[in-house]
Amino acid sequence: MEESRSRPSTSRLVKVAGFVIAFTIPYFLDTWWKFGAGTAMLLLLSRRLWPDTWRERLGLSMSAGQFGISVALLVGFATLFRILVINLVSRQGIWIDDQAIPALWKGLPIFQTLNEEILFRSVLQGWLIRRLGSDWSAIILMSGAFSAAHWGLYQVDLGQGTLNLSWQALWSLFAFSCALGLMASRSGHVGTCWALHLGWNLTQFGAIFRHPYPAGGWQLGEAETFLLLEGSAEVSLLSTLCFAGALTYRIQGQLSR
Repeated sequence: MEESRSRPSTSRLVKVAGFVIAFTIPYFLDTWWKFGAGTAMLLLLSRRLWPDTWRERLGLSMSAGQFGISVALLVGFATLFRILVINLVSRQGIWIDDQAIPALWKGLPIFQTLNEEILFRSVLQGWLIRRLGSDWSAIILMSGAFSAAHWGLYQVDLGQGTLNLSWQALWSLFAFSCALGLMASRSGHVGTCWALHLGWNLTQFGAIFRHPYPAGGWQLGEAETFLLLEGSAEVSLLSTLCFAGALTYRIQGQLSR
């Protein structure tokens, strides 16, 4: 009896592991199309595992209206975040060499953020919800792991120098991740999550940040950019507002049932 009960759990774990592997492979490639290839692998794997329900499983099943809302949210949030970042870095005397449009055409932020939302907000969060029986526990646990992993990786990178990540940077990640998880749980798709995530990454990773001195300037690394932005009071506040808005949206969904 116990053996038969363990088989479905083991089977689900193997499926989740397959998605994690497919998600990870592009990070070992050195081509501009690597994240697009990762998206293709995730789609092919899901169609193999769930031929009839793969769109729902990946959070890609949405109406034309929901897709339109996601696109509008992307444009609005990307604009807001860009204005905030430009204001933030200009007060610190840092230049921005804008590379957002070339990066967008290469598909790097589009597919990278889509892959992360499919894996974290659909596959892993969905698996945790089924295991724990609670949306809230799954969202908090997933956001904690997501934030700690990013924070740890960036801290290792910064550890080679003289900088250290702040707890404020960790909170910015955690609050924003919780917001994405809550939105996915309420809507049943990753469209709005992808829109917010892409809007965030277009400015943060689609631009090059430089100190003006010495002459010609020197480029900030990814971890230094993360510390500059996520460690700021402005971005921390924005993450908190996103969390509060998503929490209200989720609670309204529960009350309307």
